[in-house]
Amino acid sequence: DYAYKRLDTPDAALMILTYGVTVWLASAGGKDRAQRQPWLPVAMGLKTIADTATNLQLAKEEWDENKAFCVYCQTASLLSIASVALAVPEMIKGFRNLFRR
Repeated sequence: DYAYKRLDTPDAALMILTYGVTVWLASAGGKDRAQRQPWLPVAMGLKTIADTATNLQLAKEEWDENKAFCVYCQTASLLSIASVALAVPEMIKGFRNLFRR
């Protein structure tokens, strides 16, 4: 049983907060952040992976409970998957720079 269910909170309210953190991680650090602050792209990459895992879990629950998918939820899932694809190259650079130090 997930916390949002115990709190009787809609998924959307919590997803707005969690995507806010993702936006912050994606926008912080400037152009050369993989070199100067490598933890930022690493954190962003891991966060996008967590976002995707959360969305896929919610999609599974949605199907199990309703035998249907919400268009908005599945759009968020697709965008999260695309975010991982975009984040991974910089995350790899960040990992390399973290371990060179």
